[in-house]
Order: sequence, then C-alpha cells, then structure tokens
Amino acid sequence: MKKFIYVFFSLLLPTFYGCGVSESEHNKVKTERDSLTIVVNELEKEIDELKNGETRIIGLIESSCDANKFIDAKNYIELLLSKHPESQKRQHYFSLLPTIEEKAKEQLAIIEKQKKDSIRLANIDNLGIWEIGYFVDEFGEPTKEGFITTKNPIYGTFSNSATQNSDLRVHFIIDKEKSVAIKLFEYNGSNPVKGYKDSYKVLVQDSKGERHTLDASNYDSDRLSFYSLDARKMFDILLQGGTIKFRIEDSKRSTTNYNFTIKNADWFENAHLKLTNGR
Repeated sequence: MKKFIYVFFSLLLPTFYGCGVSESEHNKVKTERDSLTIVVNELEKEIDELKNGETRIIGLIESSCDANKFIDAKNYIELLLSKHPESQKRQHYFSLLPTIEEKAKEQLAIIEKQKKDSIRLANIDNLGIWEIGYFVDEFGEPTKEGFITTKNPIYGTFSNSATQNSDLRVHFIIDKEKSVAIKLFEYNGSNPVKGYKDSYKVLVQDSKGERHTLDASNYDSDRLSFYSLDARKMFDILLQGGTIKFRIEDSKRSTTNYNFTIKNADWFENAHLKLTNGR
C-alpha cells in the first residue's frame, strides 16, 4: 500500500507542475501524501500486532498443544521466540520446544507414511521391476510356494585371479518370510556360482546413500543367502526402493568380487503384498 501511494503521488506531482500548480498547492499535496504514509505505517503495525501479537500467539500455541497439533505448535513457539524475545513465557516455551519438536517429527513421519501408502494403494498392481515366481517340486512342476524375483536379470561385472570385469548376471530370490538370496552367474552363463561353506561380505549402498556391510554364505548350494538379521536389513533396503549398489567380496579369495546395481527397486512392497496376500 505504501508503495502504491508513493508511486501515485509521484506521478501526480509532475502533472500538477505541468498545469501551472503553485508551490503552495504542491506542498499541500506533499503534506497529504506524508500524512497518508503515516496512516499506512500505523495500519501495518496494527495488522502485524493482530497477526503476530504475543497474546494471540500464546493462545495459538496452547490450542495447538491441546489439539495435539504439534507441527503447528512448534511453528507458533518459534514465531513467539522470534517476534517476542522479551515475553515472560519465553523460557517456558523454550524449555518445551525440544519435546514439541520430537512430537512434530513423529507427526510428520505419519503424514509421509500416509502419503506413501496412498500412492502405493493407487498403484497396487504396479510391481516395477519385480515379479512373483514359484518354486518347483522334484518333477519340475510349480508349487504354491512363491518368491519375489526380477522380471529381467540384473547385469554387472565380476573379477577374480583369472579375469577382470567380466560379464555377470544376477537373480534375486526373496520369500514371504523375508529371506533373501542371490544367484550369481559368471560370464552370463547358465550355471550359478556354487560353494561349500563359503562366506561373503556384501557391501550395499542404499537409495539414501547410506552404506551397509552384510554377511552372506553359500553352504553347498547355488546361491548366496543372507543371515537372518542381515536378511531383514536387506529386505528393508529393498523396501526403500530407488537405486541400490552392491559389491560382494569372497572371504576366502580376496581377488574375487561381484559388482552390480539395481537401478530402480521401487514397488518392491507391492510385490511382497502380492506374494503374502495373493493380491
């Protein structure tokens, strides 16, 4: 409003002079403009007081706390501390702020989860790169026991004492009990790596950039299986979705390692729901 009044009179003054307005008339207009500017300043102070007055903010803090609206309460406390540092309630709310912040953080997490669940439910049939496969019996017939794997193989590279950065194909096998296993096919061949009491260190970088060191083993089988607690951790990493990087190191053969990346693990949760609930 102040800017408008100033511009308005600034535009008028040259017009008055151009029409032969006297100096006294000019001064009168200038005085009126200055008076209006003072009025505008006072109105702005009143509006600011109505909006950010100490009593009003304290009332909003209390009503937000009573209604368990801790995100709003946190914002109002910060506003009070900023606008009214001399408030007698300052120390009280300053001491209360860490507790309010913690509760606000919990509420934000719930809101984010609700948003995520809403998006997931709207895309319940979207499994992304994942699909449901079924184990077979001794006759090669599919059973009712399913598992999660990828629709297409994941490709990477492997190195050992005989080769460097050769082709690698990877398959995941994840069952409803959250057990996680990985099949590694060197040279992109048809036979997976087999081991006998072999152990592996699995380095994983999740979609948030956090790095994890997990343990897996290959006990006379055709796959690496994560130990129970690490399997749950790997399962949670997959639930986060996004890009996940792997480096697997053979504990017995230091030159042997496997490197690959899941470029987008999104919608893994949908695949697990479909596996466990038959949806």
